[in-house]
Amino acid sequence: MKNTMYMNNYDYSFKREIINKMEDKKKSFEYSSKVYLTDLEDEDNEKNDHVLFHLLEEDINVKIDNEEMKFPENLFFEIFSSLVLFLDTKRHYCKILNLENILYRANIAKKAFGKKRKLQKELDTIKEIINDEELLFFSINESRLIKCLFANPYLKNENFTIRKKGFYLYGIIKKLKLPVCIIEKINNENIEIIGSIETLKMSRYVILKKLREIYNFEINNFDFKYKLLINKINNKLNDICIEILFNIDNKVEIREINKVIGG
Repeated sequence: MKNTMYMNNYDYSFKREIINKMEDKKKSFEYSSKVYLTDLEDEDNEKNDHVLFHLLEEDINVKIDNEEMKFPENLFFEIFSSLVLFLDTKRHYCKILNLENILYRANIAKKAFGKKRKLQKELDTIKEIINDEELLFFSINESRLIKCLFANPYLKNENFTIRKKGFYLYGIIKKLKLPVCIIEKINNENIEIIGSIETLKMSRYVILKKLREIYNFEINNFDFKYKLLINKINNKLNDICIEILFNIDNKVEIREINKVIGG
């Protein structure tokens, strides 16, 4: 996109695996798409502190436990595949501006496929999210694509203290919000960020207690790793890759790889 750090298109992919070593079971979720970004005219941007653009996803592919999700079960993802977004370029958060269009698509889908209970429930969830401003804001800004491309720790550049940069990680484990402090290594147009849990904000004792409550078995240790790699070309964001590993007492392991590659 013109006058921004973004290219016009990206290949996007996300993979999450949960490995239960006690029961020798693995669950996986995979998502991929082609992402197109298009500038939109904006006459109300005198401070040059935001960007309006259209985000379009095509060739969406979803797999659950290596089985491809077919139509109409994948409608939930298709409904959000065309977004008009407001991006605050100072604080790096997004707002959806075409809510009526999304609601229209959700209502059409409900009329066409309302007899499918699971799909109807998902469409009702979409409407609930859209009608709750706070929940909508959280949902869009915590979505994996938005977090990777527009709101990763390098771009947000948030501080825990005067000396420490960091952020709060949601979604890796339900009901658990992890404080992650980061260390940056910048070499020209290559950036590496390594993250670790900031135990001054949440102690290992508290984390272990919460993990026991979530999983309902004895947990005495955990290992957490976070890595963000960014490659720029002529000051444009080209490749971004976020890798997260959470090993829970060698009983449960959670892996996530979230990445975009410039087209």
